[in-house]
Amino acid sequence: MMHRDNVKYHQQLLAPPLMLLCAAAAIALLAAPPAAAVFIHQFDKGDEILVKVNDMTSIKTQIPYSYYSLPFCKPDNLTESAPTLWQLLHGDRQQRSPYQFEMRVPKKCQIVCRLLVGEKEAKELMEKMEDQYRVNIVKHQSEAQWDGANTRLSTCNANANRFILSSDSPQEIKVGEEIMFTYDVNFEESDIKWASRWDAYLSTTDNQARWFSIANSLVTLLVLSVAMAMTMLRSLHRDIFRYSQLETQNEAQVETGWKLVHGDVFRPPSNPGLLGAYAGSGVQLFGTLLITVAFAALGFFSPLNSAGLRNFMLLTWILMGPFAGYTSSRLY
Repeated sequence: MMHRDNVKYHQQLLAPPLMLLCAAAAIALLAAPPAAAVFIHQFDKGDEILVKVNDMTSIKTQIPYSYYSLPFCKPDNLTESAPTLWQLLHGDRQQRSPYQFEMRVPKKCQIVCRLLVGEKEAKELMEKMEDQYRVNIVKHQSEAQWDGANTRLSTCNANANRFILSSDSPQEIKVGEEIMFTYDVNFEESDIKWASRWDAYLSTTDNQARWFSIANSLVTLLVLSVAMAMTMLRSLHRDIFRYSQLETQNEAQVETGWKLVHGDVFRPPSNPGLLGAYAGSGVQLFGTLLITVAFAALGFFSPLNSAGLRNFMLLTWILMGPFAGYTSSRLY
């Protein structure tokens, strides 16, 4: 009878959260983006391709810097794009660039500007190059990728129809010298299939430098876990041996070691508020992951709009708030 009452109580406890979970999934379904793989944007010859610049990042450091914090050419109207919700939370700062791209219109040696490099600017450039900072260019809402194998750097002479190619030594940045910024635009037909066009963006080859830190952390965690397990096993064997000795001496009623805590699982927690908060946060996180993975498997998100997935996760996290509150209040 008591077992049936416990089952009925747990059913009553779980029924409202399940109903709220279904309601949140329905609301998230209405708020989700259309279920389409991609939206193809047609470009005609001569159409402008909007080029923006984002913060500079490095695989060696975790501090981003604004693109225009270094002596780079600036457009006449330097304005920041209206950020999305995820860009606002992530700290992305997309700004206009002085580069002008037109579909299928090649350009050679386009002069952007000329800048005089002072001592401070030269020092900042050298520091950023040593820290392996890279420029993040966004073209038509997608980040540009650097192909070092098929790209050859060259010095462009704007006053003559020729190029100076040299691989002997890198160009030096000297104080007081003028730097001329130029760029080329070339369009090449790609043999990449339409379904595989996002492989370059989804690859994680740039994060290979952090594998050593991850492996080091895993080894440290493994060593500590093994040491703790050996200590627990040694203590357990000692207690079992002590229990067997007590039984031979008719002193089994004396509770020591593990027997002192075997009934703690049935006792109420000393801090039910903290337990309820932890359980509610777990329900909120699990529900967010479950709904997001389910919608992603159904094809509601496209790599073309990566911010849509993040905004959806944030919205689902907010909608899962009532579940967390209900679970915490019931456990409390």
